[in-house]
Amino acid sequence: MQVHATGDFQGAIVIESDSMSRLWRCVEEFASNATATVSCSDGIERKFERLEDLLAYDNPIRAAIRTIELYGVVAGEDKSISVTLGGFYGARAKLSIRGDEHEATVARTRILDSFAGMKSWYSPFAKVDLWFFLILAFIVGMLLLYFMTPSEPPSRPARSFLEAIRVMGNAVMFLAPVIGFGYLILRLKSRFFPMVCFAIGQGIRRHRTDEQVRWVVIVGVLVSLVASAVYSQIGGS
Repeated sequence: MQVHATGDFQGAIVIESDSMSRLWRCVEEFASNATATVSCSDGIERKFERLEDLLAYDNPIRAAIRTIELYGVVAGEDKSISVTLGGFYGARAKLSIRGDEHEATVARTRILDSFAGMKSWYSPFAKVDLWFFLILAFIVGMLLLYFMTPSEPPSRPARSFLEAIRVMGNAVMFLAPVIGFGYLILRLKSRFFPMVCFAIGQGIRRHRTDEQVRWVVIVGVLVSLVASAVYSQIGGS
């Protein structure tokens, strides 16, 4: 029986040489051939017909890997396999297989196991939608300011146009740092807690540097804050 099987992995992933090799072998064993199409940040798509060539790609930051699609097809048969890694939306690891039910099921299980093996330790944090928390914090702050104002504001004459412009300018000066802080937080999250990391070529050094930042700076700061809170509680008792 011929089937079309799909699958994906929703968490954050780190693709290293070993992971890439396992996926390549899965594609090759299912379709007897494998090719890779790599989309890079310089706007160029690069095609590789050998695993060794793909792993040897320098992956510089100027032309960093954004997505990799592994593809295998059996000519003359309704038998094909596609594995996509990366992308900006939806699942960052996706699978599509067409072929015999038993073969497709075995290959799907092996590839989904490989996806799970690529899950990063910080995946729960990377999946958090910070926009929701930032907007929620902004709304809560605005409500607090509203509730702190007098219930019956003092009467005043209508503002002139210049006064209205001045008040608007003050509001912008208040909101600009808030928006800037939110943007910085989102950028830092995207930089140091990416949903997809290709630790291939120069990407290995970038990944190791980011790991040091995550553990030494970010995790270290969180541990220090928790330790300080616990110490203050113990000291105050």
